[in-house]
Amino acid sequence: MREIIQESINKWLNDHRDPDTGFFPPFPKAADGGSKYIVQPPPKLGFHVEEKKGKKEDKKEGKKKKAKGPPVPPHPVLPEEDPEKPPSCPKFFLRHVRECLELYTRNWHDKDNSAELTQKHDMEMLKSHLRPMVFEQIRLEVDETTRAILDKVKQKIVAELKAARKKQKGDAAKPEKKEAKKDDADEAAPPPKKKPKKLKDTSAQRTIESLYAELAKAGIIQAYPKRDFSEFVATDSFFGTNFEMDPVGLDPSMSQVKRLAMEYCVFPLVSDFVHEHAPFIKSVLLYGGSLNGKKLLVHAACRTAGATYINLSPEVTDGQYPGKQATKMLQMAFKIARVMAPSIVHVDGVEKLFVTDKKKLKTYGLKDKANRYKKPLLKEVQGIRPGDRVMFVGTSSSPQDSPGKPPALANFFNKRIYVPYPDHGCRSSLWRALIERHGGRVTDRFNLSTISHVSEGYSSGMIEQFCKAVLTEKRKRKVKSKPLVIDEFTTLIYDTKPVDPEVHQVLRVSNLSF
Repeated sequence: MREIIQESINKWLNDHRDPDTGFFPPFPKAADGGSKYIVQPPPKLGFHVEEKKGKKEDKKEGKKKKAKGPPVPPHPVLPEEDPEKPPSCPKFFLRHVRECLELYTRNWHDKDNSAELTQKHDMEMLKSHLRPMVFEQIRLEVDETTRAILDKVKQKIVAELKAARKKQKGDAAKPEKKEAKKDDADEAAPPPKKKPKKLKDTSAQRTIESLYAELAKAGIIQAYPKRDFSEFVATDSFFGTNFEMDPVGLDPSMSQVKRLAMEYCVFPLVSDFVHEHAPFIKSVLLYGGSLNGKKLLVHAACRTAGATYINLSPEVTDGQYPGKQATKMLQMAFKIARVMAPSIVHVDGVEKLFVTDKKKLKTYGLKDKANRYKKPLLKEVQGIRPGDRVMFVGTSSSPQDSPGKPPALANFFNKRIYVPYPDHGCRSSLWRALIERHGGRVTDRFNLSTISHVSEGYSSGMIEQFCKAVLTEKRKRKVKSKPLVIDEFTTLIYDTKPVDPEVHQVLRVSNLSF
C-alpha cells in the first residue's frame, strides 16, 4: 500500500512541476484532505451540466408561461381497497428493511457454515472491512514524509538558484579580475595528483586452467555444500515495521535477514537487469553471534546463483603464500572470479584482517599474521567494477574487535546485515523444523511453547546440536511407538551454557554504531 500511494503522489508532483523553475506544486494541507484526492480522485460526472441561458431568453420563456396560465390538474382516481390484501409495511420502515435485505444477500446469502462448529470469522470480509482504515493510516504517514521531503527539496532549489544568481552577477561585474586570479592560481597551484598505479598482473603468462588447479589444490576454490535458503528457518516479527522507522533497541527479524541476503548477494549475480539498473553493490557483511546461520546464507547464495565459491578466510590461507606471494595469490583469485563469473569471494572471520593488536593476533592461533594481506585485498575489492558480477562477502562473529570508532570494518563494506539470535517465535518454528529434518516427529505431546521459552539465549546452531544428540538412529526407530517429549531435550539444554547476555548486547551496540 505504501509503495502504491507514494508512486501516485510522485506522479502527481512530477506532472504538476514547474518546468522553468523546477519547483513542485504546494502539497495539500491535512485540513484539506492531504493526498486523499490525489490517490483517490473523485469520479467524473456522466452527464453534461446545462449552460445558463441569457436574461432575455429567460424573460421570453416567463412571458410565454404567464400567457398560457397554469395547467389544470386532472381529478385523481383512487384505487379501490382490497379487503383481503394483507397490510403493507409503512414507508418509514420500508427503506431500512430493504437495506438489511441487500446487506444479507450481498454478504451472507451464499455462506452456510452451520456444519462448522468452530464458527470462525470470514477472512475476506474482515480484510475488506479493515483495509480502508489501514489504507487511510498509511496515507497519512506518507503525507507527513512527503511534506518533509518537499521542504528539503525546496530549500535545496532555492539555495541553488541564489548561488547561480550570485555567480552570474560576479561574472558580469568582474571578468578581468577573474582572469587575473586564474593566472595567479595557475602559477601557484600545486602539481596534479598522480593517479594510483594499477597492480601488475603477475599471472599474465599462465593459463586459466593452471591458476584454477593451483587455487583448488590450496583449498581456496572449494565445492560449497548443497545448502538452500529454505534451510534457514525464518519467521516474521511483529516489530518489523517499527524497526524500519526506529531501529534503536530492536533486532531485525530472521525473515528480513533472509530477504536482504537474497536481494544483495543473489539477484545482482543472477539477473542482468538487476545488475544494470539496481545500485551497484560490491561487498556485503554478515555479522552476529556464532552458530547463527551466517555461513549457511553464504553457501545458499552460492548454490542459488550457481556461483564459483572462493574462500580467502585466514584459516584457509594460513601457512600458504608467505610474504609478497599473498598479493599474487589474491590477484589469481580475483582473476579466476572474473573469468568464472558469477563468483562469491568469502572471508570468514573478516574482523581478523583489521586487528592490529599483536596480543590479540596471537590468540587466534595462526602461523601467519591474519592481517598480512589486508591492503592488497582492499585494493582488489575496490577494483571490482560493474559488469564483473563478483561479490565479496565477509562474515564476522565479533565485529567489535575491529579498531576505530566507527570500526574500520564497517566503513569497508557497502551493505551490513545483522543476524540476531532467534526470538521466541523463531525458536518455536526452529525446533519443529530441525526435529523433522533430523528424522523426528512433533506431536501434540511435545510442548513447543515451553521448550522455546527454556531455550532462550541459545543460537540456532546450538539448537541443531541438541536435536542431533537426541535423535540418534536408535531413537528414530522408536519415534512412532514412543513420541518425543521435551524432557529429552531439557537435560541437554540445562547442561549447556547459553550465550552470555553481555555478548548479545555488545553485538547489538555494534549494530547501532555501524
